[in-house]
Amino acid sequence: MARILFRTVSATDRPIGGVKAIFQAAAILADAGVDARVATAAGMPKWLSDDPIASRAVILNTGDVVEIGRSDVVVLHESLDERELEAALRLRCPVVLYCQNHVYLSRNQPLVDVLRERWPIASVSEVARSAIARMIGRDNIRVIPPIVDQDTFRPTGRKRPRSIALMPRKHRNRISETRTAIEDACGPEPIDWIEIDDVSAIEAASRLAEAEVFLSLGRDEGFSLPPVEAMAAGCLVAGFESGGMADYTSADNGYWCAEGNFSALPALASAALDLAGNEEASARMRAAGQATAARFRPDRVLPAWRDWLDHELER
Repeated sequence: MARILFRTVSATDRPIGGVKAIFQAAAILADAGVDARVATAAGMPKWLSDDPIASRAVILNTGDVVEIGRSDVVVLHESLDERELEAALRLRCPVVLYCQNHVYLSRNQPLVDVLRERWPIASVSEVARSAIARMIGRDNIRVIPPIVDQDTFRPTGRKRPRSIALMPRKHRNRISETRTAIEDACGPEPIDWIEIDDVSAIEAASRLAEAEVFLSLGRDEGFSLPPVEAMAAGCLVAGFESGGMADYTSADNGYWCAEGNFSALPALASAALDLAGNEEASARMRAAGQATAARFRPDRVLPAWRDWLDHELER
């Protein structure tokens, strides 16, 4: 029986959405009876150990001697270094690429050159799929989005008044001035800032559930899980629409501006906080956010994985 072996980046000590997506994909496939494993020497990342889905992933310890059979399927990522790429080219089993960030892929020219000639590809969004197709000159690329766990990221009914959650990781040098500009735009009452940085999955879900608004600060995104997880947790979302986020953003589910348009953030955040004070109107946007998140439930993503992998095994 074929094993599905997911490779992931080696640096997994801090929260990375792409790493979580791989562990979750392996877990839901294993739950469905597929022999899917994450092949890594690093073990289960500590920050994922409390994630109800990712923590179920089966790990194949590559710190030991691992024999890969001809019937196995190896699922690679877009951040392969030269040594990893050379090793992958020597494999005699089916190899596929699950690309979660087309921008990162564009910076990996040796891998781009290989993909022009070989290996099936899936990506996380239509935006990313189109970008990869232009990059490598072929269009037979699947779209398999990451999972949004609405059992973990869900409303709890305990919103902190005038609270805004944000993840500073991708724009640390702009956070202080951005917060000040938003505070100036939102009037004299103080804003309750909820920072989400370097915390576990459960802690992130808990903080989002307390926030009225989530400030989207994505950059170079293939999909971007945090805004959808914020929608699932009942936040009103305002901020950047980056890359693959265009697959799910709309005027119904958030207040959006172009990536990097910091000058637009104060007005968007102010509008979201004002809406939070209108129970009927905010309920409509929250419901639209919940419907958006539901598109990426495990039971809706699993068939895409099974269909793609079954197709590759039949070749």
